[in-house]
This record gives sequence, C-alpha cells and structure tokens, in this order.
Amino acid sequence: MKVSIRFAKPSQAGKIAKLINSESKKSGAVMEVTEDEAKRWIKNRNSVVAMHGGVVIGHEALNTWPECGWVELRSAVVKAEFRGKGIGYMLAKKLISRHMKKNMTITFISIKRDAGKGAGILSALGFEEVSMDEIPGELFSVGRSRDMRKAFRLDTDGSHRRQD
Repeated sequence: MKVSIRFAKPSQAGKIAKLINSESKKSGAVMEVTEDEAKRWIKNRNSVVAMHGGVVIGHEALNTWPECGWVELRSAVVKAEFRGKGIGYMLAKKLISRHMKKNMTITFISIKRDAGKGAGILSALGFEEVSMDEIPGELFSVGRSRDMRKAFRLDTDGSHRRQD
C-alpha cells in the first residue's frame, strides 16, 4: 500500500474538514472544524495530509501561538481502515520537523477520551505527558474543559526534558 504524506493544498480544505468532522461525529476524539479553519492551516503550511490513490485518508494540523512560543498539534485523523500502519506517526513527524529548529514547545491535548494510540505515537516522537496545569492559557482557544484528558509536551530546545 502506497501512502504519501505531504503539505495540504487549498483545494483539499473541504475534504479535510469533512474527514475531521466525520471522525468527530463518530468518536468525539477530535473537535469539529470549518473549511475556513482548514484553509488557514493550509495557507500557513500547518496542515499535512496522508494520500492513498488520490484520496485524503489522514490529516494533522498545527495551531501556533508565537506570543508564548508554543505550537499545538490538532485534528489528527486517519480513516479507520488505514489505522495501525504508522500513518499518524508520519503525519505528526512531518509537522514537527518544521518546528524543531525554532525553539518552540509543541503540545498535544487529548479531548473527550484517553489519548489511546496517540499517546504511543507522541511518546515515539519524544513527547512527555505533563499536567494540564503546565499548559499556557493561550492554547485553550475554546476554553478549558473537563473533557480535556491529557497533555503531552515536546520542547524543541530541550528546556523541559527529563534528565534520566
């Protein structure tokens, strides 16, 4: 099975929103998005897609907060029939690689359920689980919620990494 990971194109914004919103309705694991939001990610090169046979089968995006130096991974979705093949890892890795030299902190907040397999992907990429209290308020664009379960952090400058 050939899957390619690439930065999303403006013409894919509607397909991306549809994929994310479909998963949101099924599992509640991601928040719904608008096509305009997908277009903003694409414009800033903060949206990657997994393609198979010309079809968008996966997506992940970044929101950035330059004022606090943090980046949020969000809207990570892989169609059910393609899960378990490393596609989520490849999507996250492509996005993270853009920010590794920018001395930024990258975070992921699991919403509405346990992070599940996503926690394994994040761990493989070097993320550490942290307290929700360590996440700056700016990252909660929709407000803090009791549904927010876990937080993971990757500091590209190494400032918060454990010293084992």
